Formats: sequence, C-alpha cells, structure tokens
Amino acid sequence: MTAPMQPEHGPDFEVGGEVRRIVILTVRFHPCACYLARRLRDSGAEITLISQRTLRVEQDSWAYYRRLARNRGWACALDNFLLFLVKEFAALPRRLRGGSPDEAVETVAVLRNDAGIANEDWITCLEVDNINKPPDLDRLRELRPDLILLAGAPILSKRAIAIARVACVNPHCGISPEYAGSSPVVWPLCDGRFEDIGFTVHVVVPKVDSGPVLWQERIDWDPRMSIGRVTGVVTQRMYDKLAEIATELIRGKRLPAAPQSDRPTRPPAGLVSRLRAEWGRRTYAARRRSGSHLV
Repeated sequence: MTAPMQPEHGPDFEVGGEVRRIVILTVRFHPCACYLARRLRDSGAEITLISQRTLRVEQDSWAYYRRLARNRGWACALDNFLLFLVKEFAALPRRLRGGSPDEAVETVAVLRNDAGIANEDWITCLEVDNINKPPDLDRLRELRPDLILLAGAPILSKRAIAIARVACVNPHCGISPEYAGSSPVVWPLCDGRFEDIGFTVHVVVPKVDSGPVLWQERIDWDPRMSIGRVTGVVTQRMYDKLAEIATELIRGKRLPAAPQSDRPTRPPAGLVSRLRAEWGRRTYAARRRSGSHLV
C-alpha cells in the first residue's frame, strides 16, 4: 500500500542525471549496505562501499547518554538507559549458550551479515575513520560519485552531502515528517496510529530525515509479529525499493521529489515508550482477531 508524499511547501522538483559512479556509505559494513550493493551489482554503475569504522558517539556508551540528556532531557536519557539494562539482562541466556545477538532478525535477508563482500573483485570497499573530515572527506571527493546512498551511515556534513553530483539519498524506516528521527516503528504504535508503519526514501539535506521525498510507502503488517520482526519486514521492503530507485536513476529516469513540512524529529524510544508500543501492538492484534478493527 503506497502513499506518495504531497508537497506542502512549493512544487516538486526532479532528481536525475547521468549516474555512472555510486558510493554507498555505512558503518562497520552494515548488512543493509552489503545487501544494497549486491542488489546493484549488475546495474552497470561502478560501486564503491565506504565503511566508517566507528560512530563518533557509540550507542549505549556514557557519551551517548550524556548527549541524549543534553539534547532530549534527563528523563529520556534515563528511560533509554533502563531499556539498555533490560535488553542486556534479556540477552544474557542467549550469550551463555553462544547464540548470536542478531539471531532473531537475521532471518530477514537484508539484515544477514555479509562480511565477505570486502574480498570480492566486483566492488571497491574502503574503510575510513570519519567521512565528514579530511583526509576521508577528500577520498570521497576524489571518487566523484554521481549518487551517494546511505545505509546505516553516520549523519553527513553539508560538505559531504554536496559531493554527490546527482543526489545523496537516504532510506528512513518511518513515515516522515511525523515520524522522522529515531524509533520510527515504535512511535506510531505508541500513538495508536497503526496505519503509519512504513518507510520514506528521501534526498539528504543537513537536517535529519527532512529532505524531499522520492518515495513513501505504508506497509500492511501483521500485529502478531514482534516489533523487531515488523521492523525487519519494513527494512527489507525499504532497501528493495531503494535499489529500485537507484536502478531507475542509473537508467536515466528523472524522479519527482516532494518537499516535506518542517517538524521536530523523534527521540530514541526508551523502556516506557517501548512498553506502551508493545501494549498497543497486542491490543491491535486482539482487535484484529475479534474483527473489531476498522478496515
């Protein structure tokens, strides 16, 4: 089920031009980036995968919680820290028996680890320390990419975004602008907006998840699934669509992009928010079973 974004501020504009060189940006060779590269292998474009070794501030580090407290308040930081503790406790039995922490999501193709891609000769793979600063920014510039695709990538600076000759494109696992930012599957469940599970593919601008929309789609999902599984389903469809969009651009098609309205981004959902989302999902599933939901 698709729902194209309608422009709210000014007319659509078109994205397009000759695309011969593609750079996919990621962190730690994220599975989604490897999956996207493989989808584009036979597209005719020259593909370079650039992986940043670490994030400037790693999630669940003390620096992360300090930044969260500064930007979102101590209540949000504490709620997220409580979520971290619960997840660590829940993962302990699996770790003791030697299971993978990602075993629940690796059944989704886009999330399966693909470490071997760096050793294959059809793609150029580079590792960098900080894509937003020299010398790594200069390396990106030397590649002269026509199209930059983000896949689990760090937030880019204006200078990095501007290097893409045709466009820099990002997939966001939520319906923007209402659910721009973090935890875009959790917040609609908290709000009881069960129809707003989906994704957005947009042109990248300096403000997170706020660039003009190339494609937006709401997903028909089964509320009996866990939130993690729903996220995996949305992610799979999202990267398949990003590959389709990139292929269309490579073939010379020009695509309309609709501006978004300006709204605040959502913070990371902590323990309380996720419990509310889980309650909402279970309630919605019960309504679906009883046939009392609206179609």
